[in-house]
Amino acid sequence: MKEVYKGQTETFEIYAEDAQGTTIDNGTAWLMVHDSTGSNVLGTQRGTFVTSGTYRRESDTSEWATGPVRYNWKVESSVGTSWDIKTNEIRIVGAGTESSTYVFEAELKNYFPGIIDYLDSSSNDHIIEAYEYQNRLLDNLGYSSPVPKDPSGRYDQSLKDFNAWEAIYRIVKPKQINQVQKEEDGKYWFDSFHDSAMKFYDDWDTKKITFKKNVAPSEAGIGPASRDLGSSVGTLVNNADEVYGSGFRGSDYKRTWYAKVVGTGTSGGISEGTVLWSKSGGLSWGTVTSSPDWVHLEDQVYIRFTRGTSTGTENILANGDRWTWETNPVRNQVGGNNIARGYGI
Repeated sequence: MKEVYKGQTETFEIYAEDAQGTTIDNGTAWLMVHDSTGSNVLGTQRGTFVTSGTYRRESDTSEWATGPVRYNWKVESSVGTSWDIKTNEIRIVGAGTESSTYVFEAELKNYFPGIIDYLDSSSNDHIIEAYEYQNRLLDNLGYSSPVPKDPSGRYDQSLKDFNAWEAIYRIVKPKQINQVQKEEDGKYWFDSFHDSAMKFYDDWDTKKITFKKNVAPSEAGIGPASRDLGSSVGTLVNNADEVYGSGFRGSDYKRTWYAKVVGTGTSGGISEGTVLWSKSGGLSWGTVTSSPDWVHLEDQVYIRFTRGTSTGTENILANGDRWTWETNPVRNQVGGNNIARGYGI
């Protein structure tokens, strides 16, 4: 089951074929979504044709309940004939709550197809145990764990690989330890899974693979944003207090930044505001559209908007809202703090 987070935009996509396997390029695709309370949170919305049988629809998850969410695609031909294409589930989790592991149970079969014979109700507990063990090792190497996702929203592949191999080892071992004999080298056959995981530890230890370490706002060179004008319920945050980007890249002098709302679209939502921003204390301005996702301004300075205290869908932002913050070049800063290459990506 896939996990997404409240407040983000989820993309639903299908590849549609008829009974004979011919792609449906001239149909009309409709998507319906119900959350865990049974509420229709996306009712019969038309998908956009992309290419060769592929249809897509995006939806903001801010108003969805947590828990499993069911969605259903239906495609109608030009003469009204309908095909039910797909029914599936995703899990919506609380805003700001990261997943508890680097890898999910469904991904383990990509590493060891035979794992499906060993999975049971305790399997996810073993995945979490492997994840916690992995983070203790990372802490011992000087990394702050859990290691955050990269700017593309993905975990470094080595994190996923270690978590997967160690979890497989912990899932298989109790079911095999009393069933098989040790091999000539004195190990059990399933010990190879643990060995595969520890190869990534060795690469972390020797710095063959490294990660961007968490840094304090002052070390990152980006000060926290604070509102100085306006009183709407929505708010702006920058990446001073949330790990995102690759560290402040400005190298000239201390600057004062502004971001102000000059347009609110049709309903004052967080995804439709026109925002002017300045890194020169208001002498010159750029323009971006407000978003709940990170928006890059310049020099690895990012902003995003949150709903604040709002529980509705309108008037989250208002014209005249303004936030300000400061940046300072970081000593010996060259393209960010502790920039690292990932493994296998």
